[in-house]
Amino acid sequence: MNFKGNGLVWDKEKNKLLCKFENGKYETDDKREQKILDDLGYESDGYNDEIEDYKDLSASQLKRVNNDDLRAYLDKHEVEYTEDATKDDLIALIKGESDGE
Repeated sequence: MNFKGNGLVWDKEKNKLLCKFENGKYETDDKREQKILDDLGYESDGYNDEIEDYKDLSASQLKRVNNDDLRAYLDKHEVEYTEDATKDDLIALIKGESDGE
């Protein structure tokens, strides 16, 4: 996943450098780094094509996925939803589905 920002980001939990933005960009496949940067509000492309399962994404990352793709995911996993379901409804179903509900 690609993030936009400047400077350095410190990892408080591990007490070390988390990442350094080069030319305003930072790319990582590390899910922990992605979650930290996303939680800190750094702008990202929102979805890495290598991640094949939306349940691995945070709710804020899923908000950047278009509704048709969210519906396609739910269809693939045979999760029912109403025709007028909002993005938040679709995300709740995905996150609930990932918890085995």
